[in-house]
Amino acid sequence: MRPGSLTRQYTDPKPHAGAYRQIHYTRRMKSRTEYVRRDWVTELRRQFVTHKRFKRLVDTPVRRVRGQAGVSTRDTLASPQSQPGVSQNFFTRSPGDGRGH
Repeated sequence: MRPGSLTRQYTDPKPHAGAYRQIHYTRRMKSRTEYVRRDWVTELRRQFVTHKRFKRLVDTPVRRVRGQAGVSTRDTLASPQSQPGVSQNFFTRSPGDGRGH
């Protein structure tokens, strides 16, 4: 299982000469590109398909549950009162203002 995508690049794009493959993916907020050997292409495609299937299977129940609960990230982050046990002062107080820290 591998995230990312596989692309075909050319050393000379006009006549499509000198084809080679690259994989592109993001890890820890950094985009990465790596060259791929020709004999690895089939295995990498299989890994990409497996990862996409996994993501689809995981994301579907999560979206369904969030939709049934009526919860969205924007609503949760926008109003501190909607979070039980969290006061408004928690979000506005700075560590150095001398009020309990």
